[in-house]
Amino acid sequence: MGSREDAEGLLGRLGRILPQYDGRTSHEIEATPGFEGLLHSKSSREIYVHTEAPGWDPVPQYLALYCHAQARCGGGHTTICDGRKFLADLGDRERALMFDVELEFPGAYGKQGKDGEAEWTVRTPMVSRDASGSEVIRFSYTHLTFGDYTPDLGREVSVDRLPLGREGIDLAAHGTRFFTDNHLPVLIPDHALLIWDNRRMFHGRSAYTDRRRHLTRFFVGAQEGADRTGR
Repeated sequence: MGSREDAEGLLGRLGRILPQYDGRTSHEIEATPGFEGLLHSKSSREIYVHTEAPGWDPVPQYLALYCHAQARCGGGHTTICDGRKFLADLGDRERALMFDVELEFPGAYGKQGKDGEAEWTVRTPMVSRDASGSEVIRFSYTHLTFGDYTPDLGREVSVDRLPLGREGIDLAAHGTRFFTDNHLPVLIPDHALLIWDNRRMFHGRSAYTDRRRHLTRFFVGAQEGADRTGR
């Protein structure tokens, strides 16, 4: 248990604290007016299975959540699951989709280029290797089923506009079933810090109603060179 400053000090010893999608070094996660129609960290909705920043190269090594105030409503769990166990559960065609087929992962949907598209895009399979040869998993239920990381729930998307079409929808459904059956729900205590390997672990969040819930998110990178944002 400790302060946010204590948390940042610990993370700085673990690696380099990276900018978030908006360029800031942290992201405040709290229910915010205007976000309830989106599958977004600033809504109080359930967040579906994913890894963070799949459109970055390199992907942040660690994701950390510091809890200022936890929900007291019975919801708001941070849910985590070992992605490598999901890979072991795949059929042959699903493995080919994960390991062999390159997808376009936009860097972010908040920082836009002049043409309205993401400022940069990483093209890679969902499972790749980093510079050291370690396995990196990129997975996003919403990217596969909406073609967006934080979609508007009222928007309909044609299957032929999705990254992997119908096969991607089926793969996302398999990921959701596996996550539901194997995830660990965590209510991070007030003034505590939860850290996990973002290149291996899937995560999500259960819905909540206690709008006092407030967490701060950090990305931490191993000392392996600059990220694609150039920061």
